[in-house]
Amino acid sequence: MARFPAVEYLAVAQMPHRWSRRIQATVLRRGYRLPRAWHAVPAHGSAPAALCGFHYTREPHRTWMQTMIPRRCSKCQHLIDEAEARAEARAASTGPLWAIPSLDAET
Repeated sequence: MARFPAVEYLAVAQMPHRWSRRIQATVLRRGYRLPRAWHAVPAHGSAPAALCGFHYTREPHRTWMQTMIPRRCSKCQHLIDEAEARAEARAASTGPLWAIPSLDAET
């Protein structure tokens, strides 16, 4: 069965713009900030826009599979799921390049 190469997606963090003083006091003391959402970016793309249209300025530094599922952008996740389903359907619809006849068909 012919397999089509899957597109590799990277992830870009969308950080919150404003922080309340309470969140700043608790989260920033720990030394990290949680992103509001992770957006999917094609690994071999040159446009600074995610699949859902989010424009980013930060460099993607992890793959889509390394992100936390509850923090993923729902639009990006839906678009990736659709692309994977289309790739699976395309792979299933294309048969093998050659066929070996079975012995049962001859008798």
